[in-house]
Amino acid sequence: MPSETLGRKPARVERVLLLVIYMTLQLDTTQEQFLQELLQTTRTQLRIESARTDSHDFREKLHARERIVEQVLAKLSS
Repeated sequence: MPSETLGRKPARVERVLLLVIYMTLQLDTTQEQFLQELLQTTRTQLRIESARTDSHDFREKLHARERIVEQVLAKLSS
C-alpha cells in the first residue's frame, strides 16, 4: 500500500551539499604532452570497450568516463 494511505508522511527528500573543489596542476611541457597522450589513449580504449559491451548500463558508464576524459583534454588544450 502507498505510505499516504497508512497515514505516513512521504519519504523525506534529502538535501545534497555540493562541494566544489578546484585543483591546480603545474606541468612542464613533457608532462603535459604525456598526460594528453595518456588521456587520448584512454579515450580510444573507452570507445573500443563501449562498442564491444552488450550491457547498456556498462556502456553508459563508459560513455560518462569518456566525457570526463574529453573535458580534461579540452582543459589541457586551452
